Parts: sequence; structure tokens; C-alpha cells
Amino acid sequence: MTDHRQARLRMAMAGARQVLGRDGVTGRPALSNLNRLRGIESTEDSREGNLLSRTGVKQRPVFDLVADQILGANDDYQPTIELKENEDTMSGFASRRLASLRERQLTEELEEELLGDSIGVLEDGRPIWSEVLDRQRGYAINMPEFSFKDSSFRPKWPSTVSLSDHNTWQSWHVIEENARASIACEKVVDKPGTTMNPLLILGGDASGKSHLLNATTQAMVRRGLGNVHLISVAAMRGWNNLPEGWQEAMAHASILAIDDIHLAEERIATELGLMIDHALNLGVQVVTTARIEPEKWQARRLWEVMRSATSVWMRMPSVTSLITHLRQETAGRALLLDDSMLARIVSHSSGDWRSCDAQFEKVALAIEAGELVSDADDITNILEDRPMNLTRDEQISRREEIESL
Repeated sequence: MTDHRQARLRMAMAGARQVLGRDGVTGRPALSNLNRLRGIESTEDSREGNLLSRTGVKQRPVFDLVADQILGANDDYQPTIELKENEDTMSGFASRRLASLRERQLTEELEEELLGDSIGVLEDGRPIWSEVLDRQRGYAINMPEFSFKDSSFRPKWPSTVSLSDHNTWQSWHVIEENARASIACEKVVDKPGTTMNPLLILGGDASGKSHLLNATTQAMVRRGLGNVHLISVAAMRGWNNLPEGWQEAMAHASILAIDDIHLAEERIATELGLMIDHALNLGVQVVTTARIEPEKWQARRLWEVMRSATSVWMRMPSVTSLITHLRQETAGRALLLDDSMLARIVSHSSGDWRSCDAQFEKVALAIEAGELVSDADDITNILEDRPMNLTRDEQISRREEIESL
């Protein structure tokens, strides 16, 4: 193509671009040889959006969905803090906000009727989160003048219960005969001084009343709602009156537990009734144990207070319950005793917890001493203190046969 024709072509293309309004459009450099031959030095960048949107294929919309799920949607950026015209930098904005916070902290006064000197602490020294939890549990509702028990207060009498691992819920066995009493004591621990107050646990001798009462007091000690007092009336035989200081003790107590309350007589029964009445008026949980119903007590102040108590009976354990109890003890002690051997232990006991445990410990002692126990007859020989039918050598040979089997 001659220079004359090339010049005419360039003029025609320039006129066409001028008519289309694309004259003088600048963009990315022209990389095509055809554009260079046409005299086009730069082309307009018609690509819009990000790389994913440009590479998306309309026939495959799943590509855009996967990209938005992994990388997020392409939203416009919006700053979280909008600086005003007089706030040139972020440092200036931050300094002004800190100065405002310091000024409000120095000028504003906290509510004196609710908060103490420290932030997050009430006037009586308790943290705010404790007040919120107590209100949720229903302890401080509609009680504007309610004061919490002081666990550090040590009265002259009765003495406070401390933590112990003796006769706790961990060693308590719930069976059919004591299920109702166990549930009642659990409710007392969960919400003391509300529904079942006072609570009277009735049962025969060695039925587990004292164990359950002690387990309840240990659970209340762990809750830390106030002092816990456990009184044994059997140890008060011969007293003429109660020692001084029990009025102040009830003001800081969370639970008052009295064992064998039916043994109280005459003057002590009257004063125990006054103490229980005073504890109930202060919202202290009262739990007592007895062998007979309040209707059979002498008509004194104690009878007047306890006749309206929630009473729950505990029956003596059955043979099946005792065998189940011994089966758990056997598993914990790694002793190989079958149900027939356990039944023989129960038959030699008096049908209560204490005698059954005593006979079991006697058998466990013989096994730990090296005596061979292979059947129920050997259990009988041990419990009746009779010599074993086999000699020492025969026991060793029999043990080897049992171990090989």
C-alpha cells in the first residue's frame, strides 16, 4: 500500500473515531499489531470489576457462588470510624476520645445505694455477678433489706460443720427404700429455706438417716451460703438448757441439722423448739431425723413446731438392695465374689447397713490375708469363725487350679 493510500486510510479512521466519540480516548497501551498498523497507540480498557467477575462464565453461575462463599462478596468498603473535617488523622480522633472518657470518669458519680467504692462490687462487698445469680435463683427477690450470711462468723454454740469426706453423697447409695428421702434432701440443698422447711426424715435404727443428714450438711458446706450446724440430741442427754450464743448463730446460719430429735426431753425439748422456730423465722433451712412421728412426742414447743414439718419415711433396706450395695463395694475393692457369696453375707447380717458392711469387711479381711474363697460355704466358715475344710497345701493347689481355669 502506497503512502498516499495509507494517509487517506488514517484520515478516514480518525474521522470515524471522531464521529463515534472515541477520539482522544486513552487507556492501556495497544499491543495488537493491527492497532499499530492502524496508528492506534492506546486502547480503552473496557474491563470492569475484579478478576473473578471478569473471568466468570455466565453459563456457569456456580463459579460466582463458590467464589463468594470462599472469598466473600464484593461489597463496597465502608470505614468503621468516619473522621470529621477537623479530625485529620486517626491519632487525633483517638486522643480526643480518651480525653472524653477520662473526663466522664472523674465527673460522673456512681450510685451510692447500689455500688461500693470499687467498680463491680456492691455496697456489702459482694460482686455484682453474685447478685445477678442470686436473683435468678430466687434468693433475693422482693428482699430489699436482705443481708447475706457471714460464713466467717464463729458462734460459741453450736459449732459449725467443716468439710469432710466421711458420709458424703459420694458414699451414699440410692435405693428404692430411701429414694424419696434422697430426692427431698437434694431439693433442700438446691433451694434451701423455700418449700420443704422444716424437713423431718423418719426411719428405724441403722436405716441410714444419720448418713443422709451428714451428706446434706456437707453439700451445704460446699455451697458456702452460710454457716452449717449439725446437732446430735443423743449427745445432749442430761443437759438442763442450751448454751448461750445460739441466737447469734441462727442469724448467720444457712442450715440447722438435728439428729435423733425425738430423744429431746422436757426442758431441752422446749428450748430446741424455740431455736427451730427462731431459725424458721430467719429463713434458715431446718432438717431433722427421728425414729417416731411427731404425734407421739410430748406436747411441748418442739412438738408444736415440728408437727407441720414435711416428713419422709426411710424403710430398712431389702435383701436385694443390700446385695446391690455389696456388689458395688466388691467392684471397688477388686474382690471376686459372686451373688451367692454376697447373699450369704447378707443372710448373716441383721438386715441393716452397718451390720452388712461389718460382715463384708470381715470377709474382705480374710481374703486379703490369703485365705481361698471359692464358694458360699467358704463365706459361711469365715463369718462363723470356723476353720477352713482344706489344709494350707490343698488351698494352694486349689488356688492354682482356679487361676489356671
